[in-house]
Formats: sequence, structure tokens, C-alpha cells
Amino acid sequence: MTTDKQALANRRNAGKSTGPVTVSGKAVSAQNALKHGVLAQAQVLVSMGEDAKTLEGLRERLLEDLQPEGELEELLADRVVALVWRLRRLHLAEVGLFDEAAKRYADPLARVLEEAQGGPARKNYAAAAAGWTFQLELTEGALNSLSRYEAGIERGLFKALHELQRLQAYRAGVGGPLPIALDVEVGSLA
Repeated sequence: MTTDKQALANRRNAGKSTGPVTVSGKAVSAQNALKHGVLAQAQVLVSMGEDAKTLEGLRERLLEDLQPEGELEELLADRVVALVWRLRRLHLAEVGLFDEAAKRYADPLARVLEEAQGGPARKNYAAAAAGWTFQLELTEGALNSLSRYEAGIERGLFKALHELQRLQAYRAGVGGPLPIALDVEVGSLA
């Protein structure tokens, strides 16, 4: 537990800190608490190797495919772009998780098997390391979390796509009428 004397010293030291001064330093420090970035508010996470040009290229290609007209359709198309970008980020996080597991588990697994076999291991143990990752990381929740994030992002993506397609069909005269919002009160019949 922190003593009063330590707390006072901590406050004095914190008062001396000016934090980052440059724009790039401030941008880096803004990402300090970032763990995986899947739910980050910022669209481009420079600290994770993302760049705005790649996002803009994705946006241009998707807008060319989606062909939005009007502000509402453009809003939905932008939502699709953001969700596809997040889905890509999630997949990179998953690849990173397996890469780390391969580094952590593949070599030790090969050594154990070499000792058991009495000679050099002749297999690539990346698949076994991936299996260990599922077993060990699932208990820690990393893969479960990624799976939940993926499901939520995909639901949002398909919802935005379906709504955009519905609006485009209506605009083209192919779809049925737009839904009407009704306020319904449920009460007793007494």
C-alpha cells in the first residue's frame, strides 16, 4: 500500500512532467493504453502500422462497388468501410496472436519431442503450436474476445450493407415502401 509520503512524492514528480511536446510525440502517447485496437475510436492506428493511404484505397474501392447516392447512402457506405477496416484489424490481431504462440510454443514443443524421440524432430510444429494456442489462450480469453468482436463487427457490417441495399432498391423503384415507424402502447384492457 502507498504511504502518504510516497503519494506526496508521486504528486510532486507528476507535476514536473510536461508530457510529449511534439505533434508526433503526442500522437504516439495517445496510443499508450491501446491493447489490440479492435474497438479503437480512431480509424487509422499509426502505432499499429496502419496508414491513411491504405484506408483511403479501401474506401475508394468499396465506394466504387457500393455506388452510394445521397447523404444517407454515403453515411451507410462509410459505415461499411469503417467496419471492413475494423474486421481487417481484427484479423491482423488474430494472426499476431498465433505468431506469438508459434514463437512461444513451437520451439519448446520441438525440443520436448526431440528428447522423446531421441533425435532431431522432422516436423514443422507450427500446427501444434496453433493447437496449444487454442488450448492455452482460450482459458485466458484472447481468442474468445476476438471471436466476440468479430461477430459484433460482422453483424454491424451486414446490417449497414442490407440497409444500404434496401435504400438503393427503393430509390431504383425495385423495393417495397420504406417502413413506417409506429408508436405502440401496450396496456391492460380493464
